[in-house]
Amino acid sequence: MVNLKRSQVAIMNIQYKFFPLTKFLDDAVKNQVQAVELWGAAPHFHPEDMTYRDIVAVRHEIERRGLKLICYTPEQCIYPINLAAPYESERRRSLKFFEDAVRVASELGTDKVLVTAGTGYFDGSDYEEAWKYGKEGLMQLGDLAEHYGIMLALEAWREDESNLINNLESLKKMMDEESELITIYYGEEGTKEDAEKIAKAIEEIDDEMEVEIQYGGQPIYYYFVSIE
Repeated sequence: MVNLKRSQVAIMNIQYKFFPLTKFLDDAVKNQVQAVELWGAAPHFHPEDMTYRDIVAVRHEIERRGLKLICYTPEQCIYPINLAAPYESERRRSLKFFEDAVRVASELGTDKVLVTAGTGYFDGSDYEEAWKYGKEGLMQLGDLAEHYGIMLALEAWREDESNLINNLESLKKMMDEESELITIYYGEEGTKEDAEKIAKAIEEIDDEMEVEIQYGGQPIYYYFVSIE
């Protein structure tokens, strides 16, 4: 049995959508939680309706309580946001949405943004095109994220949400098609020795993949894997 430390637990404000954001932050402190994930949606944090000063004010509310923002998760489980959409106008809008999220994350002081590849039609009629569009959108977004020092956390949706990336196999397929370098970051509770074991296991699966190890110092995760 693995025993998690309180310092390894992070909570997200999505469950507090009918309460003020400040109550969520105060409850995090009250329960001795050290890290939070910010769900980007109204009424708490919807950048389209916010000024730069509003965004900085939210960062201040988080930091003045001694909390660490580990990830910005813009609300994207909605129809207008789809990198793999069949219409170019929708893809452009979706890419801009995520590009803005990267810039917002930088202002919030976090180094991670959660993203998704979108979906095609569930009858599979446009699967190849949708896969291509989703991949192209992620690659373009990755270039901008690198510029801002932001790591993209690619989420696998459920099968009733997407027919593109909905399990580990499809997630691996998307990453393998464009991946050249895997970086393993070991955190405060991780060790370089164990990171080296992970690297060896990866190299045994794919001996052509370059793997490097770096100290990340992250407080929540023992290890974080970046794929470029």
